[in-house]
Amino acid sequence: MPGRSPDRVEAVECAAQGRAAAAVRMNWAQRLKRVFAIDIEKCEGCGGRVKIIAAIEDREVIQKILAHLGLQEGAAAQAWPRGPPHSLGLFD
Repeated sequence: MPGRSPDRVEAVECAAQGRAAAAVRMNWAQRLKRVFAIDIEKCEGCGGRVKIIAAIEDREVIQKILAHLGLQEGAAAQAWPRGPPHSLGLFD
């Protein structure tokens, strides 16, 4: 880069790589909490910490588990429609 010393360019690249590495280290539970304010690591009943012991991502395994439980995949998509959102008074 013109006008920059090689040491400065290297430091900028290292800093960018450090931020990227930190983003990669964030697990899906942390991302849910950060993006959607969903804390799945907190018990809704007592407020204690919940330890995630497994995340099942294989579609075939998920289908087998749902079938065993008598549920079907996509059941959430077939749920009853909800009403309109509550007005927050922003545009009243």
